[in-house]
This record gives sequence, structure tokens and C-alpha cells, in this order.
Amino acid sequence: MADLPMARKSDSGASKRRWKRYQVKNGAFVMIYKPSLLKLGKPAPVKLGPIKDIGMKGLAVQYMDQKNLLRNVEELAIALPDGTIAVDKLKFTPVTDFEVAQMPNARSIRTLCVSFSGLLPLQKIQLERFIDEYGLEMVKGPC
Repeated sequence: MADLPMARKSDSGASKRRWKRYQVKNGAFVMIYKPSLLKLGKPAPVKLGPIKDIGMKGLAVQYMDQKNLLRNVEELAIALPDGTIAVDKLKFTPVTDFEVAQMPNARSIRTLCVSFSGLLPLQKIQLERFIDEYGLEMVKGPC
């Protein structure tokens, strides 16, 4: 994922967003679904990290870099602090993935920005409900 293009200046802060972005309160986080190794079982849910900001078209999540963590991952879920899934199986496309900080153990903290694709009507309703309940309006996000 580290080889994703960086956002051009004209893509981020310089132009107005069509969709509002919201910071997320109360520690909601992103779960990803890692494909099973044998391709026979169900994908395994893995906690990726806390949501930095979210909107109806995508989100930004901070995570600890691990080798091949995001390889072949096509869906994510938004989970509440107690582990309850608020919105499940959101298909996404990575937009940017950049390093935020370097840890002493040579691992890094990264921010992944994704765009949702093919939201189902129920997912749109769940996402709106999640933003209404957990979102705090913000001026601009990292992506």
C-alpha cells in the first residue's frame, strides 16, 4: 500500500470538498477483512486502527504498518469502541497511504485514506446514522 500516489495539492486543501468530513468521537475504529490463506474459509476480521475522519464518500484511518497487512483487502467495517459493528462490508478503494511517524522499533504509523465504492442503500443509511451519532464537523481532513 505504501506505493499509492500522494494527494496533489490541488486535490486536498486547495479545493472545496463536495462532501463534509467529520472527526469521530468515542474511539470508533476500522476493521478489515483479511482473506483466508487457503481461500476456503471466511475472511478473518482484523482491527486496523482508529478513524481519523469520515464522510459519506470515504474515511481516513491511522494504523501501525505491518508487512502485507492490506494486501488483497477489499472490504472494511466501522466498529464502535465496544466492538459492535456500525457499518459492515464497505467496499473501498485506497486513495493515499502516507507515513505519519516512525517508531523506535523501525515500524511506522501511517494514515490510509479510502474512498467508498458501491455503497448499498442500507450501508448509506447506517453510515449517515453513524456520522450523526459519532461525528464532529471539521474544516478539513488529512486526505
